[in-house]
Amino acid sequence: MLSHAQALDTAVDRVPVEALGHLNDPQTLDSFLTRVYCHARWREVWQQGLSKTSLQRFHGRYKYLLMASDRQQYQALGRAVAQCPDDVGDFAISYIHQLLKALRSPASRKGHTNVLQHLAGYLKRHLGVAEKRQLHELILTYRAGDLPLEQPIEVLKKHFSTFPHSYIADQAYLQPYPQEIRLRHLL
Repeated sequence: MLSHAQALDTAVDRVPVEALGHLNDPQTLDSFLTRVYCHARWREVWQQGLSKTSLQRFHGRYKYLLMASDRQQYQALGRAVAQCPDDVGDFAISYIHQLLKALRSPASRKGHTNVLQHLAGYLKRHLGVAEKRQLHELILTYRAGDLPLEQPIEVLKKHFSTFPHSYIADQAYLQPYPQEIRLRHLL
């Protein structure tokens, strides 16, 4: 019989899976890779010694990915993390399972548009009227299906490199997996 600590470690070791045939769809592949890299980052946090603070920081990092994928779970997990107990062990297992399950739903253009607009809001004091208009139009063009997701994200990254914001710099949304994969030009 496993000890409580061994049971928690076993639960953390469960990696995301996806049927091979489904990975031909760019949205499904994006969702799968997002979950794989999220799980890898979670294991790092877990191995470093999970605390209430580190769990809340981890959740903050995945907030916008969650918002794009599953608005209801975004709200539910946000409330749960805000109220999580100081002894986070059992809560953390439930949390990561819910997060990975929510990230399994590929984000829609509407979900991505919502997040892109939220991120653009962090730049409102830094951009001129023309730059704001261009960014807004770029996001709407993406939403209409005339541009890939990669384009508004690259413009946002460029603006955030000029006007850094520590919270946004830590967001997994802007780069949920290595950039070399170059999948978001298909979304």
